Amino acid sequence: MFNRTLDIGITEYLPAIPVQMGETDTSRYADIDFILHFCDVVGIYAELGLDSVSKYMWGDSLDHHKSYFDRDGNQGVNYPVHEQLARHFRGEILTVDRSSSYDDTLVKLYAVRSAPGRYFFVILNKDVEHEATIRVAWSIQELTIRIPPRSYTSLIVSGNQITVSGIGN
Repeated sequence: MFNRTLDIGITEYLPAIPVQMGETDTSRYADIDFILHFCDVVGIYAELGLDSVSKYMWGDSLDHHKSYFDRDGNQGVNYPVHEQLARHFRGEILTVDRSSSYDDTLVKLYAVRSAPGRYFFVILNKDVEHEATIRVAWSIQELTIRIPPRSYTSLIVSGNQITVSGIGN
């Protein structure tokens, strides 16, 4: 209808299934655990073809909604990750080829190309005890990176410039 594609989205609360971690009150979760859950849910939705996610953004306190705002507009401790995803996790979701399975490494990788030469990678290490060394390759470049246990790492690639950021336990 009207010669355009249909965007599919989800709104309100991100579901807690299968781990039973909800976003209505994040105070009971360690900061890094909620970051890993939030990023993984958004990545899974993107891989399944969801075009947009909107969520409940306001909480009674910063601890109540760590990735969002409190009623006074103060940013939660995890807000920078939410903002980074909102700015960079857009475009064409790419298929990730793995040399080992998630069950073996507990590392998730999501990749997006927003324009020629512009990529955004989200690397989630859910192993609470072991760091991981992974090789990320795209177009004509590659990077080998060591990530700490229980951590969020992102790569922002623009041409030959690579920005690495992360949060670990």
